[in-house]
Amino acid sequence: MPGMRRVSCVLGLAFVVFGSAGLAAPPKGAPAAARSREALERAVAQQPGDPSANFALGQSYAASHLRISALLADLRYLSLDSESERAMTVAKTVRALLAQGVSKGSDGGIKITISEPAETDPLSAVDLALSLSAGTRDIEKNKGKTEIQFTAESLDTVFSIAEELHLREQDECFPCRQYLPFFLDLKNKSLLEPFTYVALSSLRLPGSSEWLAANAGKVNDLKKRLSPKPPS
Repeated sequence: MPGMRRVSCVLGLAFVVFGSAGLAAPPKGAPAAARSREALERAVAQQPGDPSANFALGQSYAASHLRISALLADLRYLSLDSESERAMTVAKTVRALLAQGVSKGSDGGIKITISEPAETDPLSAVDLALSLSAGTRDIEKNKGKTEIQFTAESLDTVFSIAEELHLREQDECFPCRQYLPFFLDLKNKSLLEPFTYVALSSLRLPGSSEWLAANAGKVNDLKKRLSPKPPS
């Protein structure tokens, strides 16, 4: 296959396809896109609680094929707004990002397509791990799980790996220093699971409303954590 190479997937799912991203010519308009993204990053740094700024930054990351960066920005948006019409759109985008690159082959096996890791993106390792995790959706131990349960576990995987790799300490990586401390704090306070259910509640996924009702205490703790702090 020209420009591509295949390696066996260690999970025994099917195969992983790596694109030769390093051989591609830079996309037209890349410098302008980078400048626009940097401006949005500055806006988010100045106003981290602004939903619109986080939404726009998520779109900018997605347009540049920075999946984990886009995921982090979109999740931060949902921490600020999980009920509007836009929130539903963002929630759908989050689910699509989590499943990106995973499909069923003609033989019924799972195919995982992964961009070749970028040396300049500290989040590449998380991207790879997320794709491999998403590829396990149909294995025996996961077949009885609802989509929202599997999504919660996928996000836990993302942040567990980010924590193990100390990515929050990567000062040159804006999503690492801006978003990871927020979500790792939720994880360490056992609030990541309720966050997932609340953030995606607009989608009304099977099992979601039942979980929210049965875990009202956790949801209340989450809402207290997410409530804007009065200025000191």
